[in-house]
Amino acid sequence: MSERGFSILSWTAAAPGFADPASWLSWAESDAAIDPAAPFTVPKTLPLMTSRRLSPGARAGIECSIAAAGSTVPDFIVTASRDAELPRCEKILTGLADGDPESPTDFTMSVHNAAEGTLLIAKHWKVPGTSVAAGPRTFFAGWTEAAAALASGKKTVLLTFFENARPTEARAAYHDHLLTFPYALSVLLASGGPVSLVPVSASDCSEGTLPPALLFLRAYLRKVPAITIAAGRTVIEWRFTA
Repeated sequence: MSERGFSILSWTAAAPGFADPASWLSWAESDAAIDPAAPFTVPKTLPLMTSRRLSPGARAGIECSIAAAGSTVPDFIVTASRDAELPRCEKILTGLADGDPESPTDFTMSVHNAAEGTLLIAKHWKVPGTSVAAGPRTFFAGWTEAAAALASGKKTVLLTFFENARPTEARAAYHDHLLTFPYALSVLLASGGPVSLVPVSASDCSEGTLPPALLFLRAYLRKVPAITIAAGRTVIEWRFTA
């Protein structure tokens, strides 16, 4: 990927203990940790029946998308999640192993693009989009899709990252040290601006314990010149110019 410039027109995020922009700004200015046991609250605009069908991470992703978009109807939507509905899938498989029939709601909402589809239906948006998963490189893949959409002529792209807490049985398969809790980050992007990203060589860059989306958010809110984020052998530097 060549270096590109973006404008972040708006953003919204949610995680345990953090929901409003003031709490995120306070967190970014300090080195406070995120407590997975803290209350997880998100904006509430979805109908109750729709909201109840969603997993915590998917609900946060949709509500953050709606809040970040505001009155704008984006030209393209990118929803990125490494695991998406993995907890729901584990629940279904565990039930089948125990001889229990799967819940129709769990079956319907277990697909990876359930959150994006629910968002489009809830907002009556007739716009193209894509749902992305790329293992530990999902954060980078989401930005790549957004960059491609903007390069193709889209004026605005709504880019959303979300995850759920990792389910009990599948957790042992992961080799990273990321904290596990539901969270979401949504940014409304336009071409040209102070945010750019470029692949770099930085073999000594640590992946850390925060999800890449929240590492990015902290750096962006702190207004640091740049941050380098690694995932496996992929290393990307985000640069923030005045």
